[in-house]
Amino acid sequence: MSRQRGGADATGGCGSRGEPLDLSEVNEVLCQLEAEGGPEPQGQLGDQARWVERHFGGAKAASLQAILASLEVRQRELADERRQRSGEGQEADEGKKLMDLEASWIGETLLALARGSPLSQRVTLELLRRTKTASLRECFNLDLRLVEK
Repeated sequence: MSRQRGGADATGGCGSRGEPLDLSEVNEVLCQLEAEGGPEPQGQLGDQARWVERHFGGAKAASLQAILASLEVRQRELADERRQRSGEGQEADEGKKLMDLEASWIGETLLALARGSPLSQRVTLELLRRTKTASLRECFNLDLRLVEK
């Protein structure tokens, strides 16, 4: 196995006190996950995947500024739509709930982006671009190389 910068290799690295890290358990889990394959797990993110893809995927994710602009435009659209629907009856409640969920998600996302480091956000965006078709193992290896620098 080839040694990487800082004395780390693909099966382990150096801990904070210079002792070797045992990554065998991590490697076992990665092998198991790769072997299982199958559909992505569903959950809260699965419910929001359409919104994530809309703002963070494709051409709209060309830059951090483009992502922010996309979120802000959609936030205004939802506010306008909410005002237009304010007089509708209960039959529109499901549509209003979905709009409220999306508006809440956008608001939380904009706040999180405002609190975060712009440099870290740009690095993350670039990592997402580079690993779009990578395996989980390849993603973890790239992350490991990044933190070693």
